[in-house]
Parts: sequence; C-alpha cells; structure tokens
Amino acid sequence: MAMLRSQHTSVLSESDPVRAIEGHRSLAEKGSSQAMLRLAWAYQKGIGVPADWDQAEYWYRRAFDAGPDRDKRLVTYYFGSFYLARKDFPKANEWFSVGAAMAFGPSINCLGRMYRDGLGVERRVDRARELFEQAAALGNLIARRNLVRLFMSGRLGLPGIFHGIRLLMRFTAEAISWSRHLRDEDFMG
Repeated sequence: MAMLRSQHTSVLSESDPVRAIEGHRSLAEKGSSQAMLRLAWAYQKGIGVPADWDQAEYWYRRAFDAGPDRDKRLVTYYFGSFYLARKDFPKANEWFSVGAAMAFGPSINCLGRMYRDGLGVERRVDRARELFEQAAALGNLIARRNLVRLFMSGRLGLPGIFHGIRLLMRFTAEAISWSRHLRDEDFMG
C-alpha cells in the first residue's frame, strides 16, 4: 500500500499531464479509487486527455464502487458537480443526496444550492437553509458563506437579515480564533 501511495504521489507531481494520466490509469487498474477519481476529473475537464464525458462518467462510477467510504463521499461531490455542469439536475440531485446521506458537507452544500436556485427542484429557501445549516455544522466554510448570504439577501424576511449579520460576526470571530490557534501552534512547533 505504501508503494502504491508513493507511486500515486509521484504521478500527482508530474508536470506532463499526458504522462500523469498514464500513471493514474496504471494505478486505477490496480484498484486505486483516488486515481480513478483523478482520471474522471481529467476526462471531464480535458486535461491530459481529450474531454470525454462518457469516460468521465465511467471513471466516477468506478471510483465510487471501488473506494472506501472516505473516497465515496468525495466522489458524490465530484459526480454531482459533473452532472450539475451538464445540467442533468436529477442525477446531480441524486449524487448530492447520496453524499448528504453520508454526512458530507460539500455535497450537502451543493444540494442546498440546488434548492436555493431551483435547479431541477422546486425553489425552496427553507430547505436550502436547512441544508446549508447541516453542512455548516459539519464545518463546511462555503456552506457558512451561503447561509450568511441567504439570510442577508432578505429572502427569509427582515429578522433573517439581522440573523445573517449575527452569523457573519460569529463565523468571523471563529475564523480569527482558529487562525490564531494555528499561528500559535506553528510558533510552538
């Protein structure tokens, strides 16, 4: 396993995308779900290979099927985002919902965005709020930002604006405290 990890790391540091893809493919064929995920992303974006959404979909599915739960959670986010980019909202919703069931903040946040913006689902700011709150409670910073923006937009009424300001102040104070902790931890070595 350590050798596989070491090979994987060297592939990631390649400056030649075509060579990196060859390395990822080799690792994927040996069962590395991380390599499968990177291949899927490369095919989706056309990096080192021609863009090919069928291949991207194939590798995302393989990565999900092969990976441990930690990797599966990440795949739900990338796979959902893949379908969101294709405007295939039912499939995006399905994959983000799988991630939400696994308590994965980024997937829950994206599901919240779908409800906030009415992407393939009925626009429901109350449901978006619930989802942003869930993801924020899991530590997802983007969900925290989305939650503050939702409150401050006025879509949840005037009291919501004041609540959004309180959340912004709380999240800012937490971020400052966290950064001080990191600074002190670095200093103490």
